[in-house]
Amino acid sequence: MRQCITLFKIVIALCIWNTPAFTLAQKYHKIEKMYTHTDRPFYFPGESIWFKTYAVDETNIPSGISDVLVTELISPAGDVVQTQRHFLHLGAAYGAFQLKKEWVGGVYTLRSYSQYMRNQGEDSFFTKEITVQKVVVPQLLVKLDFDREAYGKGSAVRAIYTLEDLDNHVVANARLSVVLYIDGKEVTRKQLQTRTDGTQNIDFSLPEDLDTVDAVLVVQAEHNGVTESISRSVPILLDAVDLQFLPEGGKLLLGSPNQVAFKALDPFGRPADVRGMIVNQNGEEVVPFDSFHDGMGSVYFEPQVGQQYYAQLTHPFVSDSLSRYALPKTELMGAKLGMLKQEGDSLVLEVATTAKFKGKIVLIDAAQHLWDSREIVLKEGETTLHFDVKQLPQGIVKVQLQDHIGIVQSERLVFVNPQAGLQIALNFDQAQYLPRAPVNLEISTTDVHGNPVSSNLSVAVVDNALLTLADDKQDNIASYLLMSSELKGTIHEPSFYFDPEEPDRLEALDLVMLTHGWRTYLQKPVPRGKALKHNPERKDIVYGRITTVEDEAVQAVVLVLDRNGTKILQFKTDPEGHFKFKAGTVNYYVIAAYTEDRQQLSIHLDETLNEKYGTAGFNFNRNARATKETEVEAEAPEAPFTKPLQEKALDLSLNADNAALEEVVIVGYGIDRTATTTGVVQKVDSDDLAGVSGSVAQVLEGNVSGVQVTQAQGNGDSQITIRGAASIRGDSSPLFIIDGVPVNLGTGQDFDLSQLDASQIDAVSVVKGAAATALYGARGANGVIVITTKNQNYGNNKRLFSQKFKNYAVREMYQGQQEVQLNQPVHFYTPVYDSREVPEKRTDFRKTLYWNPVVQTDALGKASLRFYNSDALTSFKIIAEGIAAQGITGHKSQTYSVTKPLSITAKLPAYASVGDTLNIPVRITNATPTARKLSLALQFTEEFKVLRAQEIPKNIEVAANSYQVIDVRVTPVKTSLNAGFTARLEGASSADAFEERLEVVSPYFPIETSISNNQSAAYSFDIVNVIPGSLQADFALYIDVVGELMNGIEGIIRKPYGCFEQTSSATYPNVMVLQYLKATGKADPEVTAKALEYIAQGYKRLISFETKEGGFEWFGKTPPHQTLTAFGILEFTEMKEVYPEVSEAMLKRNIAWLLGQRDGKGGFHKSKKGYDSFASSPPLVANAYIVYALSEVGITTEIKTEYEAALAKALSSKEAYQMALMALAAHNFGDHTRYMQLMELLLEAYNKNAFEWNTGATITRSYGKAKFLETTAFFILAALREQVFDEVVAEGVQYIAQNREYGAFGNTQTTVMCLKALLKYNQLYTAKVLASEKLLTLNLNGTKLDLKQAAQHDGVLHIDSLERYIEPGTQRVHVTFADEKISFPYALNYSWKSSLPKSAEALPVQLRTQLLASKVRKGELARMEVEVRNTTQEGKGMITAIVGIPAGASVQAYQLKELMEENQIAYYEVVDNFVILYWRSFEAAAVKRIALDLKTDISGSYTAPASTVYPYYGDDFKFWTKGVHLEIYE
Repeated sequence: MRQCITLFKIVIALCIWNTPAFTLAQKYHKIEKMYTHTDRPFYFPGESIWFKTYAVDETNIPSGISDVLVTELISPAGDVVQTQRHFLHLGAAYGAFQLKKEWVGGVYTLRSYSQYMRNQGEDSFFTKEITVQKVVVPQLLVKLDFDREAYGKGSAVRAIYTLEDLDNHVVANARLSVVLYIDGKEVTRKQLQTRTDGTQNIDFSLPEDLDTVDAVLVVQAEHNGVTESISRSVPILLDAVDLQFLPEGGKLLLGSPNQVAFKALDPFGRPADVRGMIVNQNGEEVVPFDSFHDGMGSVYFEPQVGQQYYAQLTHPFVSDSLSRYALPKTELMGAKLGMLKQEGDSLVLEVATTAKFKGKIVLIDAAQHLWDSREIVLKEGETTLHFDVKQLPQGIVKVQLQDHIGIVQSERLVFVNPQAGLQIALNFDQAQYLPRAPVNLEISTTDVHGNPVSSNLSVAVVDNALLTLADDKQDNIASYLLMSSELKGTIHEPSFYFDPEEPDRLEALDLVMLTHGWRTYLQKPVPRGKALKHNPERKDIVYGRITTVEDEAVQAVVLVLDRNGTKILQFKTDPEGHFKFKAGTVNYYVIAAYTEDRQQLSIHLDETLNEKYGTAGFNFNRNARATKETEVEAEAPEAPFTKPLQEKALDLSLNADNAALEEVVIVGYGIDRTATTTGVVQKVDSDDLAGVSGSVAQVLEGNVSGVQVTQAQGNGDSQITIRGAASIRGDSSPLFIIDGVPVNLGTGQDFDLSQLDASQIDAVSVVKGAAATALYGARGANGVIVITTKNQNYGNNKRLFSQKFKNYAVREMYQGQQEVQLNQPVHFYTPVYDSREVPEKRTDFRKTLYWNPVVQTDALGKASLRFYNSDALTSFKIIAEGIAAQGITGHKSQTYSVTKPLSITAKLPAYASVGDTLNIPVRITNATPTARKLSLALQFTEEFKVLRAQEIPKNIEVAANSYQVIDVRVTPVKTSLNAGFTARLEGASSADAFEERLEVVSPYFPIETSISNNQSAAYSFDIVNVIPGSLQADFALYIDVVGELMNGIEGIIRKPYGCFEQTSSATYPNVMVLQYLKATGKADPEVTAKALEYIAQGYKRLISFETKEGGFEWFGKTPPHQTLTAFGILEFTEMKEVYPEVSEAMLKRNIAWLLGQRDGKGGFHKSKKGYDSFASSPPLVANAYIVYALSEVGITTEIKTEYEAALAKALSSKEAYQMALMALAAHNFGDHTRYMQLMELLLEAYNKNAFEWNTGATITRSYGKAKFLETTAFFILAALREQVFDEVVAEGVQYIAQNREYGAFGNTQTTVMCLKALLKYNQLYTAKVLASEKLLTLNLNGTKLDLKQAAQHDGVLHIDSLERYIEPGTQRVHVTFADEKISFPYALNYSWKSSLPKSAEALPVQLRTQLLASKVRKGELARMEVEVRNTTQEGKGMITAIVGIPAGASVQAYQLKELMEENQIAYYEVVDNFVILYWRSFEAAAVKRIALDLKTDISGSYTAPASTVYPYYGDDFKFWTKGVHLEIYE
């Protein structure tokens, strides 16, 4: 293998040096592209996604531009859930993503790119859809495709059906049951049989009065006891199509035949096949047109003088005269080109011209390589020209017709040498294997002429039945690198055009060339004269920029010192201050910079590199804030890549200079360091000195590590030393430099430290160690302390102007910091089975059998692989794809099968649900020529109860070459993640057995409710729909206000996930929990550690949503959102109290951005975009909230105008929410008069409506009680500022406590504000002493209990196991305090499991689910209708519907994707037997109707769990509906 890799390197170098094309690309930065091969496109939760990424340049030769690959896995909701960074070796990297079992299913996206590719735009990033869903894998291989991409009323429809068994044999004469459903109702049913080749054409006509696009075709096949069905939506188009006509060469030219291509798309951007007639302006027919493939086609005709041409549709609908589609206007004069064909190595072009033409034809590829240029002089008419394209690589070429001055007159794209790809051959040692048998595979790679080529491949062997179900037609390596990556728009099913089995692919490929243009980054590459915004990530190159302190570019001299201060690299920057050098083996160095005219400088390392090289690791987010980035012109190798693995950069390891530096003076103003740097360069800046008073000694003491301050006696100076920096002379005093002037300290000397106060200092920097000596010589032996004052002129600017002194900026770097935190490649485990050992039972059912990302063919193009089969009796497909060193790509797949002469199999559902009844078909196959007498044993784990067990035969006889199916009826009785089913078959000379695992889920929901109060009271309530044995109850009395939160503290702490708002919904309450523990001294180490871990995770997620413009947005996209940013600033400020890693710079940056959003009219600009209720908060509320938030963090003077404006609006509106916000702001502003005015108005509002405040919208448009609770919390916080209205505040605390549900009070904002109010109240509230022996009596349904014997812990008195006093039905509870003056909060908590939870009282949205038929034959569709209704006259934000699915049926991934494509839903997720549907917004009184066609896999009786709908940010407003019941019969 090592020899193969070495050979691969040599071949790459030879290919690069000998590229025949001369190039225009010298003027442009190179292009980098990525393609990622995954082992498969469809996964189950808990599996691994194995991937290999190929990085290539524009010629598809392995790229040497970047060293680091970034690969992201993006959830269905759009969140980046995993990011990996891998080292690119020889243009490739590989790894794996682990899908956690608890993750939701749905459509994930895998995205691959390099930092360098960001220069090309995100459009250049590679993306691939990955479907995650647990499904029933089919037992037959079925395909169903329509002959056209659009049909209309009365259309004749043809579908092509193909059937194979798991031995990869075509199935002839199989019985087919065909059903057409329209609007969920059966309209056509027929019985057919497959032909001898396993195919059948299914023909039917759509109704003439068709008025819907909801049509589904279902085909069910029966073969040898196996029933398998497939369904597909019929592509119907009734009244709208986007039809574009694109003349070849870019123009319709008079006097010659013209080829005009066309492309038709439906309203959702999908291809639509059309048919019609080209007519002139008089309606006279000219020529018919008809799509050839995927809505594309072409038509030939010769335009006439004075004619305008239109397209009239006849299929899939007839367009009227008002909706005719205009063709481009005919040009009377000019020239144009066209392609006739490619004959062997010759490209045949035709040029038509209306007059004599002089010019040239040029051939340019996407890399801007000029492959050919031919001068031409043509006469009027058509001329045929031949171009030799033998030397051109396979791919797209732009052919241009230019006039004599170089102006392009006509052009078109041509795909040349389409057959010249990498030829991959896969040769097995046999076509059929036994389980666990070894497979020997021989791979060969050649070019199109049969010459061997060394190639780098990735190979996957996967379950072909799952691949058939996935029906994935996304890009392979050839289609992506040669076509999709270079053309604009989305190409439907791109792999079709590179499938040699498709006879029409080349003609269709030319239509793609005629209807698509090059991508923007290819049309407008970055010129080499323009600096790159994003340098390539290289492991050993440091990029930087020198500026003045005013951030102006300047050319400077740069010095690089090693750890000893003796190895020196010296060079100049370019005129713009850019530089780079190669670190080599040096792991620590100091960078110093100066100019001859002694300007004060700053050193900036490339900000994009800073972001990824800090101690926190490389934390690039696609939507991260774009700081002021270094524009360093990378010295990328010229195209073609002459030295792809070498880059010109100054190399520390090769260019060391041992000459000693002259003594220099360093000016501290220019010293920079990263926040994570420790060592010889340290800095205390003006931010750190804010509020500090005293002497220089006091500034240094405690702020700079390693600095010792010895206090002087009397009035003398304090003695300052730097640890570890004492010279041999015995003098330990460091060198002091103030505003660039070296000074002598002490009485009578140049300077007395006591004369300089901290308030005058802008920055203090300390340089120590070898760097100080190297830069300062002997005077720096004890270290250097550099002070910059605010006026930079302390001591009348007594600077030294000796030529020995330079005005340096210095920066310290560790090579360790420069190491990108890379993921290590993960190796696929391949078991090695001993063929002599027969397993007792088959247990290995992996969907990916083998994955090898590094398969290198040798100089003869050969490679050998050996792997072992699993226990699955199925068809396997081996997929190999890769790239040769010359840049030619190839893809190949082939199938084989694993079987046994005697076998037993079963078809199990994806999930089983407690209480259902399943009929599991157990199939015994005897593929031998003799009959077999067999014993049968079936065993289920305790989670199942077998029904009618006595009917299951223990002994059977199976005829030769035959089968039997035995239905086993079971009921799941207990939930389990790993329930088991074992089947065993034994005969005289052979046997088979398997063990399968199945997850059993519960159809019941955990219900939790509580009664909370702090006064004597009586209660009556109902407990209904209780599952027997599930009820639990307890009572707790809290002796401090927030003590009750301890009861549910484990539940409050949650792991962060999702967007900014979702992450905050976990992180912000986690912060409040830690604040509570800190304030009450009840710290639980385990809980504290867990909360801190989650807060750290939440913090990293939250800062990743900072946009490139500044500010925050839900997914980090632009534009940022003002109120969300204000919310984040408050969250981060609270977070700092318990998590000190919160970046002060990040806070200041976003505060500054928010201040920049002032509109100059007393308010703030407000983004109109957003994903939740923040986006729809009214401007007045948003302004008040932003003023409150900024004032909470100490910003007042800057927003005085906005404060006054918001205050006036609050006073005039008298809305309680705004007044409470502004009361807090007024207190922050020190405006006592207005504070009290607002508080009095709030008291008036309370006296009118109590805590059901008169308020419109909150900042998050909270609903119902959540709105009142949030307003109450702000009122309490405002009142506690000066401790006014104590009685009302106490009632408010009681009101909040009564509405707590296990730690939560509604949405994120409401919960956080309620917790904050309770915590603040707790700080000011002194707990009463328990003076009475009989504090409280609890009467529960007539049974009296007191708390004398209750356990007390952390201020909580607790009684467990109260369920013994409770029966389902009406409950009566009395809580009585012995002394009403001494009362405390209490909670009576209940939990049970229910089949139908109770809906909320206020229901902004409601849900209806129903099956059109409750009894369905197995294999056919069960249509479920889902209706979601907005019950209000107000628009709503994001809505979530969780729909229960019967366990014997399953949602179909293809249909859910279609719902997304058609914008019927925003996205979906799948969790167990639920499908979760999301809508971004709901209009007032809107109704959404969704049809789900469930595939019925296993017969039996099934009840789905209950379904619910609720506002995404208001889950306390859930509407519940009973789960549907489905009977699936044979």
